[in-house]
Amino acid sequence: LALVGAWDIYQSARDGVQREAVALAALAGVSQAFSEPSQRETQVELRQTIRLYGQAVIKKEWKTMSRGLDDPAATHRLDRLVELYTTIKPLNAEQVTAQQNAMRLLEEVARHRIFRVSTLSHTLIGLIWALVLVGAAVSISFTWFFGSPSVVAQAVMSSIIAAFIMLHLLVILKLTHPFAGETAVSPNPIKFAVQ
Repeated sequence: LALVGAWDIYQSARDGVQREAVALAALAGVSQAFSEPSQRETQVELRQTIRLYGQAVIKKEWKTMSRGLDDPAATHRLDRLVELYTTIKPLNAEQVTAQQNAMRLLEEVARHRIFRVSTLSHTLIGLIWALVLVGAAVSISFTWFFGSPSVVAQAVMSSIIAAFIMLHLLVILKLTHPFAGETAVSPNPIKFAVQ
């Protein structure tokens, strides 16, 4: 049960990063609608700010997330993107639609970022951890009720069960912290989206 909950936390974090990246790539595509000569500067700034947001996430925020923190630089870049897309003046119907799509995509990026950052504080609730630890202690001690004529055989059997339970606990611990350690969710989807 705890392993399933931990896997769900990890999988949700990974899926959220992929969705954030897809929304960023789509946002970069939407910026192409603002290609009138009078908007070239704005279009360049939109694309540059998308890249800067992605770089802030990849180079700074990913490192701070492994310590359970977010990065204000990424927040600032996302705020700047919102400001740019809300203040742009559409010149035709296509650009009105593009601006509406951009606002929807920005909402999606922000929602997935909030989820990604809030995942830092997600873990299995204390009651489930208590259940897992008590269950581990009971399982290990229960083996001593199956009396074996050999104390060595009994100790080996208990050690194998203890090792098996400890491996499960380690996997659960790793999965409930999806942005830390060697099993961390990769920032590659965001990297590819903002190249």
